[in-house]
Amino acid sequence: MNSIRRIPRKGDRVQILGFLGTFEVVLFKADGTCDLRHLDSPGPDYIENQVFWRELVYLNPSQPEIGRPE
Repeated sequence: MNSIRRIPRKGDRVQILGFLGTFEVVLFKADGTCDLRHLDSPGPDYIENQVFWRELVYLNPSQPEIGRPE
């Protein structure tokens, strides 16, 4: 899946391969991980820490894929 190769941006809505629910990128790091807020969780924000970028499936195509012309 080519969309996995995108660099995440703060605010991107994503899913994690193998997990249920929708998440939002809240922090991305140079080490290849990011922190995600679970959007389907009621109550206080639930943050999933250190998720690898390659495990993300993007729901809002706001940025082109790496290596592809715009």
